Amino acid sequence: MARIFTFIFSLLAVTAVIPDSISRKDLNTLRQNCIKLFEEKKYSESIDSLEKYLSFRDEVRFKIYLAKAILFREDLNPPKENDEIFYVRKNSYF
Repeated sequence: MARIFTFIFSLLAVTAVIPDSISRKDLNTLRQNCIKLFEEKKYSESIDSLEKYLSFRDEVRFKIYLAKAILFREDLNPPKENDEIFYVRKNSYF
C-alpha cells in the first residue's frame, strides 16, 4: 500500500514540475503565425499568439514585437500633434 501511495505521489510531483511542452512543429507554426500577423500590421490580433510564443521561447525579437503590438492596439487612440507629449518634445529641442 505504501508503494502505491509513493508511486502516485511521485507521479503527481513529476507532472507538476514539468512545464507544458509543445512540439517543435507547433512552435514553428506559432512563430510563423506571429511573424505573418506582425508583417500584416494586425497588432491587436497578434498579442495572444506572441504571448503564447514567448511563454515557450525567450527571444528579444518577439519581445519587441509584443511591445509594439501592445503600443499600437486598435482600442487605443494614436497621439495627435497637439498632445502634450509633442509639445514637450518640441520645446526641449528648440
